[in-house]
Parts: sequence; structure tokens; C-alpha cells
Amino acid sequence: MLLHYFPPGMLGLGLTALLASFMSGMAGNVTAFNTVWTYDIYQSYIRPNATDEHYLGMGRVATVFGITFFHRGGIHGERFNNIMDMLQLVFAFVNAPLFATFCSGCSGRGPRGMEHLQDCFRGRPRRPCITA
Repeated sequence: MLLHYFPPGMLGLGLTALLASFMSGMAGNVTAFNTVWTYDIYQSYIRPNATDEHYLGMGRVATVFGITFFHRGGIHGERFNNIMDMLQLVFAFVNAPLFATFCSGCSGRGPRGMEHLQDCFRGRPRRPCITA
């Protein structure tokens, strides 16, 4: 599309803008991933009373792990015929545990804190979502 609408002098600027937009989006996703892991999960549930230097190191480790893990996921994504096949597989594994955790939290009495996180990994709520 850029080749069609931009003259040769503007084509470089358009490609630079697209690359900058992509890099900004990826940087935001990486930052969000390591922030959620470090502060919302690791600091709250795994190691609550560590120093700031420890959390900074954990954030760096989470960044390297996240980039490596998701890069390998992209490589494995090439095996699918189209993006929707891959997304349906991912949603099958991700949405069911999140929905079960949501139902567990909405049930009123029941598990709190770490138990909700365990429910998410377990893929099922501790109590039925609908009580009589």
C-alpha cells in the first residue's frame, strides 16, 4: 500500500513510521509482561519482602524469558494454516482457566488470594459457579 500511495521520497519516511510503530507496540507489550509478572504475581505471592534490586533483577529475567518464549511461539505458529487456527488453540487453553477463575471469584464465599491463582493454573473453580 505504501508503494502505491507514497512517492519515492516519502516511502522511506512511511516505512520508518511503520517500523517505529511496531517497535513501540512491542516495547509496550514487553514492559506490560514483566511488570505484571514482577509486581502483581512475584511480589504479591512468591517473594513479598524482597529488596528493590531483587525485583529489578526479576524484571530483567522476566523480560529475557518473555521475549525468548514468545519468539519460539512465533516460530511454532508457522505450522498452522492461518492465524485463526492458532488463536483458537491458544484461546482453548487460556480462556477456560480465566473464566473458571472469574466464576470462582464471583461465587461470594470461597478461595481468596493465592487460591485464585492456583485455580487459574488448575483450569477449574473450587466451587460451582451457580449455587442453589
